[in-house]
Amino acid sequence: MACPGRAAKGVAHRCEPGQGHGQLALAVLLGLLAGATPARASVVLNEVLYDPEGADGGREFVELFNAGPELIVLTDFRLEFANGAELPAVWSVRWRGTAADTLPAGDFFLIVDTGWTGTPSPGATVTLGLQNGPDGLRLVWPAGEDRLGYGGLEATPLGEGEAAAPVAAGQALARRPDGHDSDDNSSDWVPAIPSPAEANFQARAARVESCRAEPPSAPRVGLDITLELRLVNTGLDELPPTTAWLVARPNFAPADSVPFWLTSVPPEGACDLRLAWTPVVEGRRDLELLIPSDACGPAVRVPVGGYQVGPAGPYLSEIVAAPPAGGAEWVEIANAGPQDIQLSALRLRDEDGIWRALPQWQLPAGGFVVLAADASQVVAWWRATVEAGAPVSCGQQEVAAACMELAGAWPSLNNTAPADRTFADRVQLGDSAGVVLDHAVLGADGTDVPLGRSLERIRLRPWGDPARNWGVSPAPAGATPACANALSLAAPAGAEATLAPNPFAPAMGMVQHLQFHLAQGDAGWDARVYDLWGRQVRDLGGDALGPGPRDVVWDGRDDRGRAVASGGFIVCVRRRGQDGGVQGAARLLAVVTAEGAP
Repeated sequence: MACPGRAAKGVAHRCEPGQGHGQLALAVLLGLLAGATPARASVVLNEVLYDPEGADGGREFVELFNAGPELIVLTDFRLEFANGAELPAVWSVRWRGTAADTLPAGDFFLIVDTGWTGTPSPGATVTLGLQNGPDGLRLVWPAGEDRLGYGGLEATPLGEGEAAAPVAAGQALARRPDGHDSDDNSSDWVPAIPSPAEANFQARAARVESCRAEPPSAPRVGLDITLELRLVNTGLDELPPTTAWLVARPNFAPADSVPFWLTSVPPEGACDLRLAWTPVVEGRRDLELLIPSDACGPAVRVPVGGYQVGPAGPYLSEIVAAPPAGGAEWVEIANAGPQDIQLSALRLRDEDGIWRALPQWQLPAGGFVVLAADASQVVAWWRATVEAGAPVSCGQQEVAAACMELAGAWPSLNNTAPADRTFADRVQLGDSAGVVLDHAVLGADGTDVPLGRSLERIRLRPWGDPARNWGVSPAPAGATPACANALSLAAPAGAEATLAPNPFAPAMGMVQHLQFHLAQGDAGWDARVYDLWGRQVRDLGGDALGPGPRDVVWDGRDDRGRAVASGGFIVCVRRRGQDGGVQGAARLLAVVTAEGAP
């Protein structure tokens, strides 16, 4: 991996045996002070938050830092502000120091806006009233001053040298490192995460600037995931060459951890990483990079982001990307979880679009919602389909009740692949944090998006290639909005439950997945395995969680945990109603071909 980086600003240094971070920081600090001009005091402006996210009141702050070796009494120090629109500059006092205001060597003094509710406790509370620039701040004392021009000013009397560049709302301007003053604001000050009364930058720190996962979600364990990351060194020291790790949490599993070689990354440098990961544990996985400790510094844990493995509850069930005449594009979302879901907590986008918030609506367990470019067009098309006599399993009232539009522009779906990729489009369902919970690929590898028919999901968890988990709807009407898919092997009727081997996770052994779907009105299920003589072999349990898909595992063992012998077995699945009575049953044949391996 090539790690292009740029030279560190300020004083370069290296870690030598026996020299800790405290000694190293002191050596750098003394070097900086040795080159200071006689008029410069040891107290400087060190960090400023002038544009908090949301309302500014009570959240702005200015931090002072004592870069000298002795305690400073802040009597006769003043903090002043100047509006960049007024030249020559008109400075107005925001804070005056008193004999009670002291600043020990290497420590911080925090001046905050009236109404401050943050942490830590400030040294002074005043009406700051800072503007977003271009403006100026200065710290004045009898023997001199320290100035900061910010917000895009060029060289002016408001600052020192070139002004510090503007920062995004919620970011602070901070010296790197603390106390470093070269008399050029553009070099000394950089964007930073606000850290009032704390060090602006750690000796060792990093962040992931960007991350792309391919595929964006995994419908099951055992799939190969590629992560392309850009790692930025935000610390003051070099990130040394070492074996680092990609780690997935929670439910940490050693097989989930991926070692990789990290080359040296200088301060403010960046490194592009391409990592291969094969998840073995289902659920929401929070990925991080772990750079181990060494003689020069502590370990660094760098958050990467969330990744969904297996069903998350809400999932994509059916898609119309090339609607029939008079129809509209639509995407059906289903709820496989045991509880209702607030739809507005989810997001939807296509491959080239942005995340779009979903409407306020309660999606019941086992239920469906149809999101459309034009809901009235979908309802009218379905009404015409029903009136034309096409056999349907979804009534007009069901479709009308479940069909709704997105606020804002619809993410128009491509039907043919652009020149730069092998698929036409990719629909992604995400949560409010932007983690992709599920996705569906349209027109993969040159296949056509069907005109006038939907693409239907076959299984909640695919058994083989995920791309084969979607197919063209065989329903006479061309689609099944707001009800179970015609193509699905997990249809509502109990007689259509399915049993198949699961060869994709050899580390878990050969198991069988029993997949079925409980319809509205079903309260729960139970399942048992019998031998061909009718004797019970295994009680697979059940639940009373209401409608929705189920995926039940039999590992080829009996109730005592012993592997069964080769031969045939009958799996009986019973659907139960609200009163606990049996509403239907399905019997399936399972063949065990080797000891303990269905």
